Amino acid sequence: RDAAGNVSAPAQITVRRFHIDGELTGSVLPATAEVARGATLDATVALVNGTTQDHAALPLRIRALGASGTLDTHAANVALAPGGSLSHPFAFATVGWPLGGVTLELAVFLDEDWEVLHSATVAIVDREPPLLTPLAPANGALSRTPVALRAFASDDDAVASVAASIDGGAWLPLAAMEAGQWQGETAPADGPHQVRFRAVDAAGNETVSAPIAFTVDTTPPQIVVSGLADGGLYGEAVQ
Repeated sequence: RDAAGNVSAPAQITVRRFHIDGELTGSVLPATAEVARGATLDATVALVNGTTQDHAALPLRIRALGASGTLDTHAANVALAPGGSLSHPFAFATVGWPLGGVTLELAVFLDEDWEVLHSATVAIVDREPPLLTPLAPANGALSRTPVALRAFASDDDAVASVAASIDGGAWLPLAAMEAGQWQGETAPADGPHQVRFRAVDAAGNETVSAPIAFTVDTTPPQIVVSGLADGGLYGEAVQ
């Protein structure tokens, strides 16, 4: 009714009251704090439905986020009754992932949007030792001094150093050359020796070669003349 006494026709609308007496909570739990690059990253999602709403097929998403963006995504629909809870395992293959921290972000799709519930960080680490191939000296080689020491080394990340040890002695650093080669030299005493090479990558992983045997000989051959006297005079050819 308005001020002039006009009365409108009756109008009816229907409303619904939706009451939630709690909240939906969740967490993402990595199996380990560190994962070797290339290995499987195992984790579990734990969800608790503290509401009165029944989620027959709740969209669930876990993203693996690196410094450059999303590395991988796991998605599933889960059933979660009022007051219920669940545990949902999942795994990511980390082949080709960069080293460093990766964030596992847990989200569920509610009210037409993704809602982030929890996140956890896992470190992707390098546990793969470098590849090492000795080049010189060859096994069984006979050499004068200085003896050339050469090896080839490579790594998925970076080779930090290559060194050589003669007869179990101190590690002698080799110099980095082109195409993954490292070189140096040594001058041990005459006789048989062994050399081992060691390559270390940026993460501290190392590879040590099997011993390589070689012999040093710096003594020139001696010439011995017999049957003749120094300065002697002979009337016929001598042999």
